Amino acid sequence: MTRHANGRSVCVIVNSGSGGGGHGAVRDQARRRGWRVREVGPDAGPAELAASAPADVLIAAGGDGTVSAVAGVAVDRGLPLVVAPSGTRNHFAADAGFDLADPAANLAAVDTGLESRVDVGEVNGRIFVNNVSVGFYASMVRDPQYRTHRLAITARYLWRALLGDGASLDVATTTAPRVVAPQQLLTILVSNNAYSPGIAPGPELRPLSGPRMSRRLVALTRTSSQARPVVRAVLAELAKAC
Repeated sequence: MTRHANGRSVCVIVNSGSGGGGHGAVRDQARRRGWRVREVGPDAGPAELAASAPADVLIAAGGDGTVSAVAGVAVDRGLPLVVAPSGTRNHFAADAGFDLADPAANLAAVDTGLESRVDVGEVNGRIFVNNVSVGFYASMVRDPQYRTHRLAITARYLWRALLGDGASLDVATTTAPRVVAPQQLLTILVSNNAYSPGIAPGPELRPLSGPRMSRRLVALTRTSSQARPVVRAVLAELAKAC
């Protein structure tokens, strides 16, 4: 077991497959500090690696998926979590105030960082720390080709969602009395804070703890149904361009 100077053992879970880069610097700095480094691979996911790590502190070096997986283990084991944001979006790291420009710089939090508690959510037995979605968007981002052929995959899933060529499922949801949930939903986004795409992230704008969760319903309205011929033409041209 590798121990840090403060007496705590540290394990870094590195997912080099996440899209943001910076993994090499995180890996090198962790090894210079004498910390254990475990690599995510085809036979070893981030949750499995974190669960079996002999550590008092877990560090997740990857994107939001990696962070959520390691966070679930941290919750179960009662361990602190440090994030070295190395993904494409890094939503949680941005909201929590981690350094996005220099992922390796966040390793200093083990020595000098202040611990804070944030709420987590759970869906189907899996922990999420920022947001979770149900519907076409969730299926789209899980597509193996999404990272490398984003426009083409987005066009494909939008086509299925908007033009009715995709699969459907029944969803039961509870809304505020004044909210009327539409009958035909494209996606449901549940987030740990008032998640607002387009607004600059930051703990002061989107706090990660509070008495309520945010929920957004994206629906197919009558107006959007009438626009289907236009949508079909636009998506067809987009698919050609890809």
